[in-house]
Amino acid sequence: MRFLLSIVWTAMCLAFFMRLGFAMQIMDPVDVFLDKERCAVVKSYGASSCKVRGRAEGNLDGTWTITLPEPPLTIQMPDGPMAYQQPHWRLQGGNLTGVGLFAGLMIFPG
Repeated sequence: MRFLLSIVWTAMCLAFFMRLGFAMQIMDPVDVFLDKERCAVVKSYGASSCKVRGRAEGNLDGTWTITLPEPPLTIQMPDGPMAYQQPHWRLQGGNLTGVGLFAGLMIFPG
């Protein structure tokens, strides 16, 4: 029973730190390809296409918050097609955050 609890605790810690790591991601700028519903909303604000450029931030629920500069709009969307270059991806807090997430993953399950 104790072994089973340790496996469950380790899995819960892993899931928590993976979700937290996802939520701390930022991509700026990022090109986002919107679905039909979100595209209609963005076009109603004056955009000319369904491909928009903005800032993407991860959320704890696995979605992305996309902030557009023109038109000034914020969209929440599920994980979907995005295009960005590697230097534009970062974690909030930088390298120290990555070290903290790794240390937490090593300490808490043990």
